[in-house]
Amino acid sequence: MKDSTKGIIKMHGLRVDRALHHYLYLKYYDIYVKYFYLSARSALPFISSFKFTSMVLKGIFERFHARVLSQNEAVKILTLDENISLDEETSKRIVPFRYAYNILLQNPRTIAVVDCPCRKAFGEKSDDLNVCICVGNNAMFWLEQGKRLNVRKISQKEALEIVRKERSKGSITTAWFKVATGGRSGVICSCHPDFCVGMRGMLMAKDLKYSEGVTNHAPSGYSIKIDNELCNNCGKCISVCHFKALALSQERPLYDKKSCFGCGLCAESCPNNAITITPDPDRPLSLDIELDRACKEKYGGAL
Repeated sequence: MKDSTKGIIKMHGLRVDRALHHYLYLKYYDIYVKYFYLSARSALPFISSFKFTSMVLKGIFERFHARVLSQNEAVKILTLDENISLDEETSKRIVPFRYAYNILLQNPRTIAVVDCPCRKAFGEKSDDLNVCICVGNNAMFWLEQGKRLNVRKISQKEALEIVRKERSKGSITTAWFKVATGGRSGVICSCHPDFCVGMRGMLMAKDLKYSEGVTNHAPSGYSIKIDNELCNNCGKCISVCHFKALALSQERPLYDKKSCFGCGLCAESCPNNAITITPDPDRPLSLDIELDRACKEKYGGAL
């Protein structure tokens, strides 16, 4: 038995069901994601009007979901040098779901990248498949057992390059959390609604008759501010926003904060630097700020 398999069994203890789920999810990541999506897409049109459907889907999303990351938050995760964990209360305020919210980063300098199962499921044939990043102990599993996923061990610098390249092409950055992976983040993804199973799932949930509160994405800890003097109303920010949080008007883009997930793509795309992202007290806690705080408490300085 491989060491990474032993690690999964040790993590889950008596919960053999979760250990098996964890193993199968990582081992057959592409197959798992593809058929999870195909099953939902086939079934939902026939059962979307039932309240029970919304209840079931919400229960699934509470156990398997994404936290949108601003670029600052993604950079912080991918530049940690030491193990770090956040307490339960803080973690829940960063990842506001009932289950699977643990911020626990062990061996953060161990990073693996594999082919994106979503892009494969949607038939993407580009050279940009190898973009799904895993940090820490789950990365060790893929490095031992992820040959069929085209696994590569990469440096922190290479991971940052992947994230920045994907963001420049319009993909948001997300951290996915799952009960079966120990309730912590398993993968950092570069997601786009054209080829992301998770984002398609969010859109399908909006079509449910009882859709209120049914989502598999939580926003980052940031919202945006637009400088009226710098903005020339070019519309670039509107074109890159996947959440319809910005709309064209005569003077400047109209901002719908409730629809915004704080990904920061609009700020990065603005040619005049008229948009800034700032920590928002009405949002989940900013992950980069909380990791900095934890690092200072544990090590006497930011890592």
